[in-house]
Amino acid sequence: MRDINAGKFEKVYLLEGEESYFIDKIAEALSKRVMPEEDKAFNYFTYYGSDADVGEIVNTAKSSPLGTEHLLIEVREAQLMERLEDLAYYLQRPLESTILVICYKNGTVDKRKRLATLAQKNGVLFEAKKLYDNQLSGFISVYMKQHGLSITPKATEMIAGNIGADLNRMNGELDKLVISMPQGQNNVTPEIVEKNIGISKDFNYFELQDAIVRRDVFKAFQIVQYFGANSKANPLQRNLVQLFRFFSKLMISYYSPDKSPMGIAKWTGMTEWQVKKNIIPALGNYSARKVMEIIGKIRETDEHQKGIGFDAASEAELGMDLIYFILH
Repeated sequence: MRDINAGKFEKVYLLEGEESYFIDKIAEALSKRVMPEEDKAFNYFTYYGSDADVGEIVNTAKSSPLGTEHLLIEVREAQLMERLEDLAYYLQRPLESTILVICYKNGTVDKRKRLATLAQKNGVLFEAKKLYDNQLSGFISVYMKQHGLSITPKATEMIAGNIGADLNRMNGELDKLVISMPQGQNNVTPEIVEKNIGISKDFNYFELQDAIVRRDVFKAFQIVQYFGANSKANPLQRNLVQLFRFFSKLMISYYSPDKSPMGIAKWTGMTEWQVKKNIIPALGNYSARKVMEIIGKIRETDEHQKGIGFDAASEAELGMDLIYFILH
């Protein structure tokens, strides 16, 4: 992206992988940077995989730009394209004046074949990978920094925990926050997140996790009751996934050779701030044996939740039962 923003372009971009957000962002950046809007009518061509013809793409790629430096060709949904590998013929000697962007989503091309080899040799082969949960806070912080804003750790947790690794949805919600920031305010707080994204600052997964870590029975049950009454916005399945991840990290922490916050952070792949806030207190409040039992209970709850005849009332009951087991 740095080279694209600086006006340094490759002849070929083969963008592949599971995370469509990054593929779309690179393609969008090229569309904006390669040529001004007024030149696109005759120099920017878009093809869609299911309808695209290799011969037509190659012929277009071999033509000359009109009144501008480059011709830009974008092949979208290339994973649906028949004879995609035949584009390797053009990639042998791509023109300097043509920029060919191939967007291959939800998978990767066969690296043993010529298309991938030639894309790497004569351009860029980029794999867009899904972010891990422990990378989401960094993504949010960088996004805010790019817009001249900062964000508190709690506000970051609220967004990451509620939205998860759906980066397209995340981008939309973060855009909302940027647009709605009060004049003169450049720090995103939990209150601003609650007001503009609709995530409760007092009744969300991370508040539940904090209550569990502290063994605050009253607060934990208060939050779970709220979840039960608002199950559409706070589905049990999402909370089960997050609880499973937390207690799995806690279990791994028992085996860390270095029990300092920094040591556990490196061992588990968490941030040092998360370790200090949650893991260190939880290590003092839960034995390794209890954590193993909790992980088993979470799995059991997940099986019940996916069972036949499950309804919203059952969801609230299962949630209460799980939290009771964790805290007793």
